[in-house]
Amino acid sequence: MARKKEYRRILLRGVNWLGDAVMLTPAMRALREAQPGAHIAILCKKSVAEVYRNNPCINEIISYDSDKGIGNILYLRRVIRERDFELAIVFPRSFRSALPVYLGKVRERIGYGGRFRGLLLTDAIPRSEEALTTHRVNYYARLLRPLGIEKIPERTELPIDAESQKWADDFLAGQRRHGERKLAGMLCGATYGAAKQWLSERFAELARRLTEAGLAEALIVGGPGEVELARDVDREARAPLVNAAGKTSVLQLAALIKRCSVFVSNDTGPMHVADAVGTPIVAIFGPTDIVTTRPYGAGHRIITVNPKCGPCLLRTCPTDHFCMEDIMVDDVEKVVREILAGKVDEARMK
Repeated sequence: MARKKEYRRILLRGVNWLGDAVMLTPAMRALREAQPGAHIAILCKKSVAEVYRNNPCINEIISYDSDKGIGNILYLRRVIRERDFELAIVFPRSFRSALPVYLGKVRERIGYGGRFRGLLLTDAIPRSEEALTTHRVNYYARLLRPLGIEKIPERTELPIDAESQKWADDFLAGQRRHGERKLAGMLCGATYGAAKQWLSERFAELARRLTEAGLAEALIVGGPGEVELARDVDREARAPLVNAAGKTSVLQLAALIKRCSVFVSNDTGPMHVADAVGTPIVAIFGPTDIVTTRPYGAGHRIITVNPKCGPCLLRTCPTDHFCMEDIMVDDVEKVVREILAGKVDEARMK
């Protein structure tokens, strides 16, 4: 039975990847609205802590480098115990993520059960087929049901501070050659693996076509692991573009994407950043699940060939990678041109 009561101190055990961190924000908003007087802290890796830095739903960010090894687990246990939380919601599904919360003596502990995790929780929610086949935003929000929270916001959020906004303006002012044109953002990599990546030469061709047509100036973004890939796209495009890969923090990345009129992306973290800042997305999906990880908000477009072997969720393709090979530059360019021309269906893919 759902319990509706006021809590003084609440801990959210955050998720580990950028996209998932963004998709957690509707649940955070719903919790804040249900518990307006609570001190809400989030325990998360330093790599995603910036997602929550300016979020008004959060009072405290407790960040860490690693939760592996007995030393790190004991450190997190101490940090949690010192703060005397009454309630913890454990969003990751690993045993390791729930262990410090249990050892930290949080009195009420909600999370998904399975693989002995239920022993560490006071409310072990079954990972039903319905939960596993819904959008990730709703998957996280289901953990609020024991608190009587059913309704969540219809969009993600990532507030950007003034310092990051200014950095983005200064960076673009120093890098752009066609400042009068619209900006078309592109994310060519994917953290999870090469199977999720559309071909780099096709990103390059798309950038070249948009530049030569005078429609937009291309902005390539990416993390430190995607610098070389971005250089390849920059070189192959044979047209001037702005390359910001490996040069941004999370909030600086968000500020750059916010300035784009369209964002072309594989299914990866910055795609969800674009959703959170309100930039229309052209999302290219191959082996991953459109239902569970598509951009959450309205006004986005998805391009896929709906492979019979997918969603396989593999890091590398064991065959011919036709789920990405069969998506041509013409297919993506057509949709990008529609968005640049203002032809965005706000109800599409909501």
